[in-house]
Amino acid sequence: MTEMVGYKGPIYMTHPTKAIAPILLEDMRKVAVERKGETNFFTSAMIRECMKKVVAVNLHQVGKGWKTLFLGFLLFCRQNRLFRFK
Repeated sequence: MTEMVGYKGPIYMTHPTKAIAPILLEDMRKVAVERKGETNFFTSAMIRECMKKVVAVNLHQVGKGWKTLFLGFLLFCRQNRLFRFK
C-alpha cells in the first residue's frame, strides 16, 4: 500500500482494474485484520488515499517510457501491469 511506504507518485491502472482494485483491497484488509488479527496493515482510509493517485489508462496505451500490457486473469498479480522500458 502506497501510504505505508510513502509513495506519492501516480499509479497507472486500466479502467476495469481501477474499478475493482478498492473492492479487492478492502476485502484483503478485512481478511487480514478482522479474521487473522494482523496489526500492521493498511486501513480503509489508506485505500481511499491510494486510489486518489490512480490515473486510468487504456489497455495497450503507450506513454513516455511505459506501456500497458494485458497479462490475463490474474487479479492478485495485477490484471494489467505497467511495464517500464528503456
